[in-house]
Amino acid sequence: MKNNFFFKKQFSNIYKKASKNSEVTSQIIYGEKFKILSKNKSWIKIKTLFDNYKGFIRNGSPEQLGNFDLKLPQDRFEDRYQLLGELDDLKRHLDQSGEVNGMSQIERQTYDLLLRGVADAFDLSKEDPRTIAKYDTSHLFNMSDYHNGGKHFLFNKKKKLVDQERWTNLLGKEMLLARRLCEAGCGFVTVVDSSWDFHGNGANNPGTLVGMNTLGAQMDHAVSAFLDDVEDRGLSDQILLIVTGEMGRSPIKRNKDAGTDHHGDLTPLMLAGGGLNMGQAIGKSDRTGSRPASEPYGPENLLSTVMHTMFDANKLRVSPELLPPDITKLILGTEPIKELF
Repeated sequence: MKNNFFFKKQFSNIYKKASKNSEVTSQIIYGEKFKILSKNKSWIKIKTLFDNYKGFIRNGSPEQLGNFDLKLPQDRFEDRYQLLGELDDLKRHLDQSGEVNGMSQIERQTYDLLLRGVADAFDLSKEDPRTIAKYDTSHLFNMSDYHNGGKHFLFNKKKKLVDQERWTNLLGKEMLLARRLCEAGCGFVTVVDSSWDFHGNGANNPGTLVGMNTLGAQMDHAVSAFLDDVEDRGLSDQILLIVTGEMGRSPIKRNKDAGTDHHGDLTPLMLAGGGLNMGQAIGKSDRTGSRPASEPYGPENLLSTVMHTMFDANKLRVSPELLPPDITKLILGTEPIKELF
């Protein structure tokens, strides 16, 4: 199938016409399969194989597309072909010998990931349409409203030059893919949401209020759908969801662009599931929301918390050689967030 591809960037806008000023009608995200209908130097007309949607994406570098017709130098192809053969031989041996049944949980997960693969996790055509509908966030806002020329990009009645093409209304779809990857055995899955870079004066985005109402509603819908889904599947104790950013924001300082700058002293963090003690608010801030007013927790405590949900600290104390030294040190030498246990 020479004309079938899968997408290898995080996401790309799909335009109604071959123009950056055209309406953005959908997006394609990493791993989605599609067919190329036509192309030129600037644009590619595609049809997604999941829902047969047609539209235009910008013609990027060859690395943007993964062709199903493998194009590799001969020596690299032979190396990969040999590795594939060795994995097939290993799978047959393990299946016939029954050794799979004697594997530890970690070994079994590795076996399933390597030899059975996670390709099916990206194939949403195998998902219940009712579940897809529950996750769907594409109806919550029109992406083209926030792109160049959209209705939220008039500032002082003048058209602005900067847009938010990073904004996507497909967070629900990404959270559904995350759940499917977790079920397939992936130990860590990262979902990157749209840019939350808001400024009160609207200089390079719709502004804080519009931005929060738009992306906040999407996050609420997508996260709620994910938590309900894993609960219905009996996976709440096995999957730990962490919602966080890479920094906090100052609640009182405003810069010349009406922004609040990066603020490393305090930031919100949400955890759900993983067999931890839920239903509580941990920690307090001062009255301005600038500094911790209770025992502070840092990134190392969060990492230790994650590791404690995955490994038995008591076993590691007896047999520290079971894991690499750095991980063992993190688990045994750093306190987790104690209220969660």
